Amino acid sequence: MTAAVYLKFSGPEAWSRLEVYKEKAFRYCEKKGYDILVLIEYVGPEDIVKEQGRKKILELARKELVDAIIIPDLYTISGFLPEALSVLQEIYDYGVTVEDLDCDPVEHDIFLQHYKKMKVTKGKDRTKWVFIRWSRLKKWCFN
Repeated sequence: MTAAVYLKFSGPEAWSRLEVYKEKAFRYCEKKGYDILVLIEYVGPEDIVKEQGRKKILELARKELVDAIIIPDLYTISGFLPEALSVLQEIYDYGVTVEDLDCDPVEHDIFLQHYKKMKVTKGKDRTKWVFIRWSRLKKWCFN
């Protein structure tokens, strides 16, 4: 199986975090038996690098060049839950999985289930509930 590793960091410790997660991603792929097709690295202001990286991973998924996209955490895709869910759904629709180095990949499926329900029921309470679940998941995976 082939994988793309997508690393995106900003802030004062971005370069050191990049090196740590690059090594972590390489070990992860080796353990899972993935061949790394491409390493996508971005360090810089969030608003600039976010769109560039997202376009690249969506293109890899659309062209079916990889079986999995490896990310450090869901914030790599977007810090805004509806946007992250939309991108995850699009990637999954192409038959590509997204695997998170800091969280159980099953959590992505839970997100997508909630996202589909949220699209069907656009009530204010449903959206609030999904954001509360997102907050709890962040505590489990990112702290």
